[in-house]
Amino acid sequence: MVEIEQLKLQLGERIYNPTVREVFEEYIEYGCLDHYKQIIDGMPDAVAQTVIKVQSTQVYKEKSLWPIFISEKLGLDTSKAAKIGAVIDLLWGVAIMIDDIFDGDKMRGDSPAAWVNIGAKKTQEFAYIAVESVFDYLSREVDSKSVKLLKEFMIRGINSVVLHRRMNIDTDYSIILNNYLNRDDFHSAFPLYALYDPKVISLQDLEGMSLGIRIFNQAGQLINDTRDVLPGAKDGTSRLSDFREGQVTVALKCLYSNLTDADKKFFSNAFGTKTIDYYTIRRIGAMAGSGNFRDQMRRRINDTYARGFSVLCMYMSEKGIKMLEEWIRYKTGILGDL
Repeated sequence: MVEIEQLKLQLGERIYNPTVREVFEEYIEYGCLDHYKQIIDGMPDAVAQTVIKVQSTQVYKEKSLWPIFISEKLGLDTSKAAKIGAVIDLLWGVAIMIDDIFDGDKMRGDSPAAWVNIGAKKTQEFAYIAVESVFDYLSREVDSKSVKLLKEFMIRGINSVVLHRRMNIDTDYSIILNNYLNRDDFHSAFPLYALYDPKVISLQDLEGMSLGIRIFNQAGQLINDTRDVLPGAKDGTSRLSDFREGQVTVALKCLYSNLTDADKKFFSNAFGTKTIDYYTIRRIGAMAGSGNFRDQMRRRINDTYARGFSVLCMYMSEKGIKMLEEWIRYKTGILGDL
């Protein structure tokens, strides 16, 4: 069993930005950390410590807060929203454990990925145990309906991963973006459907606010995709995780569309080869660092945030709206620094 102060330290020790720190403090204030602890305490210690270690490198907690701010504005159950916020936060950590295996990423932040430490098979076993603990918690502390909903959204996400691997550089932007929505619905749409009370809000409002959160969170995914392509500040090289695995993203498709015929040929020959040499990494990074790619992705990200924000403003408390604005400034600032 993990002590709450130790858990607070482990999950917050790598937070250096004041906006991210503010979000983390709100996460604690609303009780999400206490609920997170309850879920963790239901796991074997080795599983719990693995999940915590992974999440100590993934410090963002904003997705847990959006359903709470919506509940405040609309008169939904904020206590239930906080419990569900803890659930989607923990599941985000579990998803990272599995994603690192699929993507072949050996590092998570500045620490080895879970599968590097304990092996891919054990990581998958631990992820399964963690998810079962989430189901047990939801059934016990929330309701059986939320368990059923979560399973449905998780299946949708798994199917989207399979579909993603079938896409190529010619896949239409709209198909890629829609697939992003399906993949992320376990932390975007699921909380709102689990909180839905027809006596308080209409089905039309449920669909509207769900769309708002899905679009808003998608902007963060677009930033991640862009950062994967652009040369990093530390060593001037790009991570290119998606490129190595041959997984087309909006950012990679945008980059490809800006290339000369010769660069497109080079790109295509190296795309999906998993092991790429230093020269290829530098050349793809140089392609991304020049031309219109950066500006086009920045405009797309800003537009996505603006569309999501315009919808969510109708459903969030004043405190939530302020947090949305701060989060947009923080996240778009990250991209501006690249």
